[in-house]
Amino acid sequence: TLRDPFSGSNPLSVARKIVECDYEHLDTSRYSEMLLNTLSRCLTVQPEQRPDIQEVSQLIAAALCGQLEAFLRSAGHGQWHCQDRTPEAPLLG
Repeated sequence: TLRDPFSGSNPLSVARKIVECDYEHLDTSRYSEMLLNTLSRCLTVQPEQRPDIQEVSQLIAAALCGQLEAFLRSAGHGQWHCQDRTPEAPLLG
């Protein structure tokens, strides 16, 4: 949607919405469960319950790999598959 999750008519109303985690949730019929779950976890009020970057990457790994594979195929790198690579393997090796 490319809209800020927290908006208001003045800074105090925006701050209240952030503290209370009061935002317009995405349409569950338009967006994937993976995206909805990831956003929900990232926008949790309690900072210690929010995922770090490693957890976020695990939450989105399947979609990210799919996009990466499609990009590499379109760039002429053949049938590249995320599951064929270890974290230490070079991307285009």
